[in-house]
Amino acid sequence: ATTTKSTYTSMRNQYLRFCLYFGRQPVPASKETIVLYAVFLVRSLNPASLPGYLNIVKLMHDEQGLQSPLDNWELKVVRRGILRSLGKPPQQKLPITVDILKDIFRTLDNQRPDEKAFWAACLIGFFGFLRKSTLLPKSADKKETAKALRVSDLSIEEDGSSATLTIRHSKTIQFGQRSLKLPFMAMPGSNLCPVKALVQMLAAVNANSVLTPTQPLFSYIEGASLQ
Repeated sequence: ATTTKSTYTSMRNQYLRFCLYFGRQPVPASKETIVLYAVFLVRSLNPASLPGYLNIVKLMHDEQGLQSPLDNWELKVVRRGILRSLGKPPQQKLPITVDILKDIFRTLDNQRPDEKAFWAACLIGFFGFLRKSTLLPKSADKKETAKALRVSDLSIEEDGSSATLTIRHSKTIQFGQRSLKLPFMAMPGSNLCPVKALVQMLAAVNANSVLTPTQPLFSYIEGASLQ
């Protein structure tokens, strides 16, 4: 993020006041000065804001053609300790449960192809422990659709007893270094059957069009176009 002139001046003055009060040399700053300044800041500052204030010190050294004083082991250890003692954990989202899935299913119109695709994606994500970024492309950009699940990544047994999904891209598979095959078993008589949802989704699309192997898996017909 770009630091505005007023923000830079305010942060710079705060650092200079710290050095003046404690008798420290601001530029070039010693490792001890930087560590003490970091500890001083978090007495009243959110640890998440610490990098911005320390970066001002780096900029002051850059202006003088000096090496950054932030590249030292002591500061890294102190910052790690600050985060452990004062940092706040990220807000966790509540997990999707079977009851929530049942509630979602009751609100769906099973005659609509888009809702068939949505329901299939919900079940595959739930039973496969998959992120939405693995299930769906972020946009229609070719690079995004190439990473998303494709029709060719899915195989369904002829008797509908199971399905296998090949995962080519995920948070831990970002460069195509390997693939992961996930099996999904049919759940006869259950509205939560992932295989049934996939079959119904594909049938709805193929009734109006023909999916190509490279088409995103969770596609549906909307008007005259394939989404």
